[in-house]
Amino acid sequence: MSSHRYLIGRNVLLDGRTDKGTAFSIEERQALRIHGLLPPSIATIELQIERFMENLRLMPDDLSRYIALLALQDRNETLFYRVLMQHTEETMPLVYTPTVGLACQKYGLIFAKPKGSFVAIHDKGHVYDVLANWPEHDVRAIVVTDGERILGLGDLGCNGMGIPVGKLSAAGQGPAFTREILEKMASLNEHPVIFALSNPTSKAECTAQEAYEATNGQCVFASGSPFPSVKYQGKTYVPGQGNNSYIFPGVGLAVVTCRIRHIPEELFYIAAKTLSELVTEDDLAVGLVYPSIERIRDASRAIAVKLAEYAYAHNLATLYPKPDNLDEFIKLNQYAAQYQDILPATWQWHTLN
Repeated sequence: MSSHRYLIGRNVLLDGRTDKGTAFSIEERQALRIHGLLPPSIATIELQIERFMENLRLMPDDLSRYIALLALQDRNETLFYRVLMQHTEETMPLVYTPTVGLACQKYGLIFAKPKGSFVAIHDKGHVYDVLANWPEHDVRAIVVTDGERILGLGDLGCNGMGIPVGKLSAAGQGPAFTREILEKMASLNEHPVIFALSNPTSKAECTAQEAYEATNGQCVFASGSPFPSVKYQGKTYVPGQGNNSYIFPGVGLAVVTCRIRHIPEELFYIAAKTLSELVTEDDLAVGLVYPSIERIRDASRAIAVKLAEYAYAHNLATLYPKPDNLDEFIKLNQYAAQYQDILPATWQWHTLN
C-alpha cells in the first residue's frame, strides 16, 4: 500500500495524488483533519472539469495553457488525467506536440515542481545513489532521454525533460516540401502519400492546406503536429496526426500490466499493424489515416491486448498465471481517473458483555 494513503491534515492537500480540492466529502474532511481548509461546498469532478476548462480557454496562448495543465497535474493528478480523457482533442496538442516543443525551449522560465530524475556526467560511479533518491518505490516503467534531439529543435539539455515520453525519429526543416515538390508527387501518383512528420509545427515540411491545394485534394496526408481541418473545393479534409502518441501509451500499458522485461522490435511492428486495423471507412472518407484522436484511449487498449498476446506466446511476459481474458484484464488496469477513497480502514468491533 502506498505511503500517501496515510497522509493527514494539510499534507493531504499538498500531495497531488490525494488532493481532490472541493470534491472531498464532509466525512473525508473531518476524518482527514482538513475540515475548514477548503471552501464549505462539495463539488463533483464533472463541475471541476467544467470550471478548469473554462479557465483554460480564457488564457492568452498555448504556453500559458501548458503551464496551467502542468500546475494541475502537480496539484490534483486525478483531475488532470480526467481532463485529458474527456477533452483529448483539445488538450493533447497542449501537453504534447506542438506546444511541448515551445515548452521545452522555455522550460528554464517555467517555475514548477521539478519532475523526473536528472543524472549528470559528474555523477559517474554514483548513478545508483542518484536513482535511490527517487521518492517512489513501486517503479514499473522508466523512460530515459539524454535531451540530445528534442523533436526537431536539437540538443536542449535538461530542458528536454519536457518530452521524455518519446521523440519522433523524423526531423526536417520547414518548408522542405515546396509546392513544386508536392505538384510533382501528384503528377506521379494518383494519391501521393505526404507525411509532414517533423515537430513542432514550425518545423513541419508543409502545412495540410499546402498539401491539399498542391495535389488537388488527392493526397494522403498526415503530420507530426496537429493541423486544423481544410476546406477545399467544397470538401472538408481532416488531417491525421502521425504521432508516436498513438503507440507508446499502448506499449507502456502492455509492459506494465503484463510485466514485460524486454521489448523487441516485433512489438512495435505489431503495435503499428494493430493501429492500422483500427482505421475505419469513415476515417478514410475524410482523409484520416489514423484513428480519431478522441479514440486514442480505445486504440491504446487494443494495442496493449495484441502485445500482451504476443508476449505470452513468446515468453516475454513475467506476470503469471496468465489472465484468462487479456482484454478485460488490461481494461481493468487502464487508468480510470476517478477519485479514490483515502480514509483509513475501519471495521466493526463487538464488545464483550
